[in-house]
Amino acid sequence: MLAVVGAADGDDHRNMAERLAAIVPQGELAVIDDAAHYPNMERPQEFNRVVADFLAAYGL
Repeated sequence: MLAVVGAADGDDHRNMAERLAAIVPQGELAVIDDAAHYPNMERPQEFNRVVADFLAAYGL
């Protein structure tokens, strides 16, 4: 599972994402700089790269 948050996202969202990444098997956390709650819309190229790298790591 990949949890993605923006670096400027609120503490609650970041803490929840960190917790999910820690308790889910093979969970990962990605933090996108210069983005807040909608990193997929604020930094779409960076978001897509993060997701593509995650998928590639599992041969998908």
